[in-house]
Amino acid sequence: MTNSRCYMNALQKKCRDMTNSELREMANDVDSDIGSLLYFSFINKASFETVEKHAALRGDSVPVSRRSFYRKRKQYIDMIERRQTAAGIA
Repeated sequence: MTNSRCYMNALQKKCRDMTNSELREMANDVDSDIGSLLYFSFINKASFETVEKHAALRGDSVPVSRRSFYRKRKQYIDMIERRQTAAGIA
């Protein structure tokens, strides 16, 4: 369910009170090597393929496999959800 665009829209609406730096920090806490890509994927509701294209345009590559990327993205989303729950927003 975490890949659903509708779900991602709802989660992003809940995150409006969180700063971009908080979201970036959380992404880096999940994986410092791909934190910026996780953040980009969350903010833009982007798939792994879109993230790969974005990285390629900057002359970079994604240093993890597709499966690892989605596993890390799920951890990132779970972390956001936990923070929202702890703050009493969810």
